Amino acid sequence: MNEQESVACAFDNERVELNLLADELQRVPHWLPATGLLLSFKRVQKILDDLYLRLESKPVIAVVGPTGSGKSTLVNALTGRDDTVETGTQRPTTRKISAIVQSTLDAQQLLDRLNHSELQVVLQATPQLRSVILLDTPDTDSMECAQHRPLLESALGLSDVLICVFDAYNPKRSDNIRALAEWVALFPGDNIFLVLNRCDRIQGNQLNQVVSEFQSHIAEIKAWGRDSLPLFCVSARDSLQRPEWTEGEKPLHSRNDFAELVAALGELGGGTFFADQRVARARDLRSELHARIRERAQEHSEELQVLGQELKALENEIAGCWIEMLFNRSGAEANILQPLLWGAVAKRWWGPVGLSAAFFRRVAVFATPFSLLRSFNPVKVISALIRSLRSLAGAERIERELQAALGSGNFEHGSLDARIVFQQEWPAIAERLIQAGFNPAVREIATLNDLSILEVYHQSWQDALHRGVERAAERLSGMALQLLLNAPVLAAMICSGYYLIRDFIRQSFLPLNFHLHVLSLILLLWLLSAWLLQYLVQRSIKRIPFDALEGAKQRASDAVGRGAAHDQASLRAEVDRVLRLAGGNLTGYRGADRAAQVWKSDG
Repeated sequence: MNEQESVACAFDNERVELNLLADELQRVPHWLPATGLLLSFKRVQKILDDLYLRLESKPVIAVVGPTGSGKSTLVNALTGRDDTVETGTQRPTTRKISAIVQSTLDAQQLLDRLNHSELQVVLQATPQLRSVILLDTPDTDSMECAQHRPLLESALGLSDVLICVFDAYNPKRSDNIRALAEWVALFPGDNIFLVLNRCDRIQGNQLNQVVSEFQSHIAEIKAWGRDSLPLFCVSARDSLQRPEWTEGEKPLHSRNDFAELVAALGELGGGTFFADQRVARARDLRSELHARIRERAQEHSEELQVLGQELKALENEIAGCWIEMLFNRSGAEANILQPLLWGAVAKRWWGPVGLSAAFFRRVAVFATPFSLLRSFNPVKVISALIRSLRSLAGAERIERELQAALGSGNFEHGSLDARIVFQQEWPAIAERLIQAGFNPAVREIATLNDLSILEVYHQSWQDALHRGVERAAERLSGMALQLLLNAPVLAAMICSGYYLIRDFIRQSFLPLNFHLHVLSLILLLWLLSAWLLQYLVQRSIKRIPFDALEGAKQRASDAVGRGAAHDQASLRAEVDRVLRLAGGNLTGYRGADRAAQVWKSDG
């Protein structure tokens, strides 16, 4: 892998981790801070996309500051020409973005992303800053700043370096500092330059005090709280070729850090050199957003830990109510299991006993084989036979309907106890969740279906019953059992057939009684084999609900342990995820190689 590919891969990894942060935020829809943090993510994502598209282009330096601070004058001084951009006393002086570039190729990357009517391209050779692109931006505090804000955001989104210009007369103006704070937070400290302009208008013995107080003030503000941001005391006018001082306005002292500022900007370089800095900025942006997420998540982490335990206890109590209801209903499922199990067995059996299973598959829809044979009421027997005969043509359709109904029971009625428990305990928990930063809409979660808890339990019960039917059918259809039950009937049929064919060839016929006895024997063996299969099926039908109940208990326990089976709509899952964010943990990321794969698969 060459250097260019290595830089691109490193940048991709940062974009992937940023997307993972957004994915975590999207999984906590009821957590109020997530909305604002997602907006921050979108802004950072746009910046990273722009950085990636110009990964090896020249660095873009934006000169920002309030009206009257001398931004345009500083830009003219940096370019070495007094008339590069317009200056004057009219406010605001700058209404467009002025881009000072060395070539049309440099300008193209800006023209592709900014409105042409809002961008003024100045093609000018700048000997002392050949490797950078300069932007003169609209004022941050003029009367038209609201109108210019989208334009300013676009310009800063495409910038790599900020030169924040302050008027040395009043550098601690809170409106200017607040206006720049949200953008300063998106740049690494090495790419922020503080400039106190018009320092020539302050007495030399007072300037050091102004600088000290200004640095202390900046350090106290969270967004500006970087270690040792470079600060330059500059007289932009004195750095012009023709300062044109008015009478009485000449510099009060000789200090001017303009040359040091130019030297620092000249060291930024471009191409592959600055690509590493863009990767570092991507890392800083992602780390800053991660730190902001962690900070917001930690605000109520202690309360959320307690609420997480209470939600788990509530789910355990609900699970207990549900399991008790399933236990009371487990015997009632036999009426549906009977025809379903016979249908599954009939599809697997062969031979004479297979024909019996196919018959029982039909008649079991309305009456079990045992109930038909042991009933002493001829009216019931005839009625059941008539109903069974009517079902012969539609057995498959009826079985599909029964499969859909298996395990459903009276779901709403069966969950009544669980719902009562939920309604009693949820209001107090919901209020505490709201105090801990969750959306007041959690009060309106009026049914357990919104938490998906009962749905998980219900589905686990249905799945366990269906699996029980399939496992029982496989167990009852083993080759050894089929041979064992079919063998006596087949042996009697083969033996009687042998004698019939032999006597036919010899033209000698056995007495009628022999044939009656043989037929009776075959029927008896057939009936005994069929009854034995019925017995085994009946035993399995009794076992399936209880085995399914044990499985449902285990799955319910697992669901509680996981937070409703990792359902993103589960509030406990959201609480657990917020707690993980408070600890700085992300799920699903396993190293840079995995991150690159995820990014490429996302497209």
